[in-house]
Amino acid sequence: MSKPTIGFIGVGYMGHGMAKNLIASGYPLVVKGNRNRDPVEDLLTRGAQEAATPREVAERSDIVHLCLSNSAQVEAVIRGEDGILASGKDGLVVLALSNEDEGKVRDYVDKFNLGIRVASGSDASAKYGVRGIPASALINPAG
Repeated sequence: MSKPTIGFIGVGYMGHGMAKNLIASGYPLVVKGNRNRDPVEDLLTRGAQEAATPREVAERSDIVHLCLSNSAQVEAVIRGEDGILASGKDGLVVLALSNEDEGKVRDYVDKFNLGIRVASGSDASAKYGVRGIPASALINPAG
């Protein structure tokens, strides 16, 4: 049985470590880069593939991890013109592993009747600090 393809949006300090560990665990990974290309380039050398938009990440993935700074970014990635919802993909699992306002994410997930599980990484980052989370723990800090 093959492993599901994981999409990852937000490969900064915390997300890069998580994405790197997913690759090391044998998961196919599709990433959406941002301004800082260094983490993206590192993941590409490890076998990840890059997508141009959140929509493309969703289309190419079974599960999408979001590791973004705030709820506005999460909402834009999910609902934007080329966002995850634009993929129209049935059965997609989206994990919002970010420090965003979990209530806001739940509000628009409920509003659009989405089958998305919302998880929050705020407990993990509060416990360790973004740079202090042990690299080996960065698979899914939301538990």
